[in-house]
Formats: sequence, structure tokens, C-alpha cells
Amino acid sequence: MVLNALHQAGLPDDSVNFVFTTPAEATLALDNGAVDAVATWEPYVSFAVAQSGDRIAIDGKEAPVSNYLVATDSAISNKRAELADFRQRLIRARAWGVAHPQEYANGIASLLRLPDAVALSKVQRENNAPVEDYTLVAQRQQAAIDTFARSGLIKPGLQASSLVDASFFAKAGATKP
Repeated sequence: MVLNALHQAGLPDDSVNFVFTTPAEATLALDNGAVDAVATWEPYVSFAVAQSGDRIAIDGKEAPVSNYLVATDSAISNKRAELADFRQRLIRARAWGVAHPQEYANGIASLLRLPDAVALSKVQRENNAPVEDYTLVAQRQQAAIDTFARSGLIKPGLQASSLVDASFFAKAGATKP
């Protein structure tokens, strides 16, 4: 997200000094003035806004990311049914959370011991809707790969199609389970 924001602003990647910390350390560094900004994820964003009054400079809505289920080739071969079942359960759970944000936030608040307002902010700020479109997932992953390659973090040439197993996605026109 930061690299994309710099690129969109016409700034070189080295125009900022990256410091890698844990999310808790990042929030402390921001609160203490040791850094000007942090890049983090939920619920740390909502916590920083609620607890410290920090403001969101960029939110990543223009460059959405996906969560992935990662498995070895062996697991995909030998445990495909279990992985497919888990994927479908996760899709149903995410869809329920999108349809029931308050109940989802209540569960998160309890599970993670977050203040109710922070949990609700997290749920409202995130996009947890399941993405079942392989083309969209591959495009998003390729955009991330291209950003990392452009910045010299990885070698150019990696293709998302070599990383994302299309066989776990419903075929066009197929009925969703």
C-alpha cells in the first residue's frame, strides 16, 4: 500500500525510511513521535484511531488485498476435499459476517478482547466479502507482484497464475456450492 501510494504521488520508493516493527511497537512509535506514519492492518488501525486519535492517511481501498489459504502441493493433491470443504466454510462464514456486522463485531470483541467500538470499526473498515472470481484474485495478486518487482523486492517475471490454483474456483456459469 505504501509503495503504491508513493508511486501514485510520483515519489521514489526511497523517499521514506522504512522501519519494520511489530504492530504494537509501531503504534507506540507513532504515539511517541518516533515515526511519522505506520502501515498496519486491522484491528490495529481502529485501535490507533480510537485510543490515540491518530488519523488514517490512506486506507488501501483503491488497492484491495485478499486473504489467501496457502497449502503445499502435497496437501492440494492428498487433501483436496478437506481444503475445498474448509474454503467453502470460510466463504460462508465471511458472507455471514458481511451480512451481520454487529454480531460479527461482538464475536471479534469477545474473542480478541477488544473494546466493542474498536471491533465494530474493524468490521466496518475491512472488506471481508468472499471473492470467488479467479480472474479478480489473479489480477490483485499480479498487481502486488508487479509492485514488489518494480520496487526491487522480488525478481521480475513471477506470474500470479503460477501461485493461485484456479481449480478451487467455480467455473464460469457453474452453480456455487
